[in-house]
Amino acid sequence: MRWEQSPWVLDGRIDGVYDGKLLRFRCATLKAKDLVRAWVEHLVVNLSAPGTTTQLIDREEDLRTLRAPGTLSETEKILGRLLDLYWQGLHSPLPFFPSTSLAYAAGGDSGMREALKVWLPNEYTFSGGESEDPWVVLVHADRSPLDEAFENTARAFFIDLLGHLDGELP
Repeated sequence: MRWEQSPWVLDGRIDGVYDGKLLRFRCATLKAKDLVRAWVEHLVVNLSAPGTTTQLIDREEDLRTLRAPGTLSETEKILGRLLDLYWQGLHSPLPFFPSTSLAYAAGGDSGMREALKVWLPNEYTFSGGESEDPWVVLVHADRSPLDEAFENTARAFFIDLLGHLDGELP
């Protein structure tokens, strides 16, 4: 596929499209980062084959479906917003943390409370939080990045994805 919309040019191939469906699987529990990757691939496939759905299956055989945007124009607008985020991230660290951002965007009125559950380590379940990732610590060690810029980035990335997703969140 090839797509051009100044200043962007996307040129490449995405495998795994069968009968109008992009299929993705993970031999483990699906994570937010898998949903992020599938969403971007889903949008790119829909540039060259509008109407394509994406199905994600994990080891629990849970099925999640990403519905196609209604029009090619809608696909281009959504992808354009993601490319704008990408461009911002090339210039300065983007406050985007897949699991925390998804929890925030899906959390509605209690979004920050849900984000903090993922961001901070949990001493009761001995699970680390996304804040403990070494790269996150390196870039954001001196302050919490869960600010207004984080909120705007999380919404900008996930609001359209959540509107096109059928199935349980990871």
